[in-house]
Amino acid sequence: MRATRVLLRTPMIKFLGKRPTNVKVDHTPRPHPLSPTGSLPPSFTAATIPLNKGSSSNYSPPGDGEFASRRELSKRFQYRPFSENEINEVNSGGAFF
Repeated sequence: MRATRVLLRTPMIKFLGKRPTNVKVDHTPRPHPLSPTGSLPPSFTAATIPLNKGSSSNYSPPGDGEFASRRELSKRFQYRPFSENEINEVNSGGAFF
C-alpha cells in the first residue's frame, strides 16, 4: 500500500468575520446626487412606506385601483389552493423511489 501525502489546502476566499452594524445610518429618502431637478418627485414622497413598522400613523388605505392584499383581487388573480398531488410532492421532499 502506498502512503498518501497530506496536502495542506489554503482557501482562496478570505472571510473577514462579523461586521458591526452602523445604527447611525439615515434612511430618509433623498434625491440622487446626479438628479437633474435635485428633488424627489411628489409621487415618490406620497408613496413611501414608513420604516417604523410599529407606527401606523402614516398608513393610508389603498386608493382606487390599488389593493392591499391579493385576496381582494378577482378570482383569477388569487392564489389557487394546493392540489393533493402538490402537497404530496412537497411532503416527499422530491424523492422518487
